[in-house]
Amino acid sequence: MSTLEAQPISSAPTKPMTISEADYSNLQLSLEALGKLYPLQGSVTVIGRESGDIVLSSDSSVSYTHARVVKSPLNGHYFLEDLGSTNGSWLNGNRLVSNQKYELKRGDFIKLGQTSIKVV
Repeated sequence: MSTLEAQPISSAPTKPMTISEADYSNLQLSLEALGKLYPLQGSVTVIGRESGDIVLSSDSSVSYTHARVVKSPLNGHYFLEDLGSTNGSWLNGNRLVSNQKYELKRGDFIKLGQTSIKVV
């Protein structure tokens, strides 16, 4: 009678993803009023009324280049930054200080002008 030995699939153990890591990976911006979903790709996503990766041309209270989302090269987390907009940016009901970065996580709500955005 022969016995079978279990062989490992990989010699390197895999690290399970923690809940906190899952909250920061593969984030998307949901604009439900427009029926659009924008995956955050690349290191910078600019949002504005007339230029950027996400253009909100129907909202006159959004500045030309209003805000940006930046991915940290150190930990892969995303940060929202108001770019000195006229009407300001809001995160979870709190007004942002221009040119300061605020960490984003799944479930956050962003308001730029009259446009509401959910981080999903």
